[in-house]
Amino acid sequence: MSDFVKVLAAGVTLIIFALLISGSSMFEEEGIASNNITLFSQNIVGQIGSVQETFRRISFGSFSVGQTLGEETTNNLSDAIIENGWFREHSESFQFSGSGAVGAYMTFTVADMNKYGSLQIYFNGRKVYDNITAKGDYRIQITLPEATNTIEIKATSSAEKFWAPTTYILKDIKLVVKRYGEQEYVVPFTVYDYEAVGWSTGRLLFGVDDATIAGDLAVNVNGQEVYRDRPISRSTIHQKDFTREKAQIHAGENTLRFRTEKDATYDLSNVELLMFFFTGSESVTKKIYFSMGDGQLALYKAQNSTGRITFDVDAVYLDRGITVMVNNKPIELSKVESEGGFKENYVNFDLKDLRSGRNTIEFKTRGSYSLSNIRVLSIVPVDENDP
Repeated sequence: MSDFVKVLAAGVTLIIFALLISGSSMFEEEGIASNNITLFSQNIVGQIGSVQETFRRISFGSFSVGQTLGEETTNNLSDAIIENGWFREHSESFQFSGSGAVGAYMTFTVADMNKYGSLQIYFNGRKVYDNITAKGDYRIQITLPEATNTIEIKATSSAEKFWAPTTYILKDIKLVVKRYGEQEYVVPFTVYDYEAVGWSTGRLLFGVDDATIAGDLAVNVNGQEVYRDRPISRSTIHQKDFTREKAQIHAGENTLRFRTEKDATYDLSNVELLMFFFTGSESVTKKIYFSMGDGQLALYKAQNSTGRITFDVDAVYLDRGITVMVNNKPIELSKVESEGGFKENYVNFDLKDLRSGRNTIEFKTRGSYSLSNIRVLSIVPVDENDP
């Protein structure tokens, strides 16, 4: 070998070594010290993939919702004889549930009586009525019923009139409980996988045909309130948008619920849910080219290096994963780190897939992302025992 060739070879080696030193850094990966050598970098990349927004309409028709005060007859006794004396005593009692009740009242008719004593009515052991009661119709108000309640109808003793008890002949004894009756509208709806992944906006639409506007109309999606107002106008299509996060939208069955506050009713018409979502394709890809020299490539391969491509995800328009192609060799990245923006992602590849001359990196996706700061690296393991 001539002196010229030896000098040339030494010079090339020094140049390559200088390039390695100037373009490398030390870091540790999983406890293994490595040299991070940049083969290629490009800061500005831009958007990959293409998206278009579409929607699906679900119609629920017309229905009424409300919460109004109603009355329920819980006890009904056609007749009763109430007595109390030296030789006879008879009373009546019955129970009723006060669950959800705001009040109650009892009605009855005194068909006959002998004026020997008072008619008494007890509610949960508390006297609420005590009078000598003439023939006629009566209504006794009862307040603050409990979960379980007891009504007792008694008479006071005829005392010295030992020959006959105090007697009341009652007819049509009724106990009426006041409760708010709630008329809700609850309906399930399905969100398909591709709609959940590409979800953009949910939009609720409805008209109001008639209303008793004494309280709010509320709409919940999956138990999360997305609408609360008192829609007054009968000539307006009322609209409310909500996000996937707000309504906890998920693939599969979701639930829509309409209800009102107390003393309000709403007759709703043309109720619809529009689900806007993005769809994507592989029609738009991004290709990046870089070159490698023979000697440079041979050296990297000889060092038992691993190839790595890193890139930042600046924005996610539709998250469906990215395929990185290195000279047509695919590498799948199913989970893209993007929360908060500007998250670094990477894929590893075999340096044997690189070639002398022009190399191609291609990003493909059925979603859509904005990328930047792409680097092609050679990860060279370092022997920590070397001096």
